[in-house]
Amino acid sequence: MEARTETVVPTSIAKTFRRRFFVLTLKTIVGAGLMYLVFRMVDINEVLLSLRSANVIYVTLAFLLLGLNLGTRVLKWKMMLHAAENKTTTWEAFESLILGVSLGSFTPGQIGELGGRFMRLTNCKSAHIVGLAILDRSQLFLVLAMSGLTSYAFIAIENTLAAVGVSLVSVAVCLFLFFKLDWTQKLLAVFDFKFLRSEWFADFLESFGFLKNHHILPALSYSLAFSFVLYLQMYFLLNAFGHVDPWTAFLGFSAMMFFKSLLPISIGDIGVREASTVYFFSLLHVPSVIALNASLMMFVINLIIPTVMGVFFLPSKLPLNSAAIESGK
Repeated sequence: MEARTETVVPTSIAKTFRRRFFVLTLKTIVGAGLMYLVFRMVDINEVLLSLRSANVIYVTLAFLLLGLNLGTRVLKWKMMLHAAENKTTTWEAFESLILGVSLGSFTPGQIGELGGRFMRLTNCKSAHIVGLAILDRSQLFLVLAMSGLTSYAFIAIENTLAAVGVSLVSVAVCLFLFFKLDWTQKLLAVFDFKFLRSEWFADFLESFGFLKNHHILPALSYSLAFSFVLYLQMYFLLNAFGHVDPWTAFLGFSAMMFFKSLLPISIGDIGVREASTVYFFSLLHVPSVIALNASLMMFVINLIIPTVMGVFFLPSKLPLNSAAIESGK
């Protein structure tokens, strides 16, 4: 029996590693392929010339907004942890968040962010941290859906009153779901699957009930503030390479962000972000070179820089022991 265990376990681990490596490789190829198609759509010389002639003031403003970008996320993450009775300091919340962003940038759909947030908060239960991180991302997704569906309505519907009506309905539905995300806990509790009865999953579901009614409005405010900062960054970067009015910038940016969130098919959203930015702004008659350069600069400011920062917060001892992870110690 012992000999059989020694052969089966490594084989299982090897199969898991091969499967993950295959998915990672496939999504890297997808991202590279999309980037190739994007650069086939523009003149590379025009792209380089536009980058060299960029308005430094607008680029600097977009860069400085990175502080507000991260700050809104850190304050919201700290509030969520406190709601779960984890008395985390602002600095600890920052370490957790920035490491999550860093590890998430290397994984499809930024799934690595969930583990990254836990690595700096090993005094908390891993299931609670993962649950709160998913709740955080779900709330942000609904905010992106509000603005994204609004932009789709105004891009696709010529009648302004009809577009306003569709937008209002979309916003109302998203806000309702935002305030009722705790129903996830009750919904999954109805099913009697074996994995749902595990202690870890019970703790995971418990995390969806940590945010009480008095936490929801602040959570919504932080999510809206974060989304607005992202929009300002895109607006400044678009105008660093050309002239784009605020409404057009909002429509193109919101459409791209929501579409990108629906398609986690590449590492760090590479290719998807650039292709969707060029596409949606082309519908609004914004030159592809301007849209592409703004997207590339957003990538550098909001992903590359935080990723490099997050590397410095990697713990010297990773929580590799499964028992320790299960107990949150």
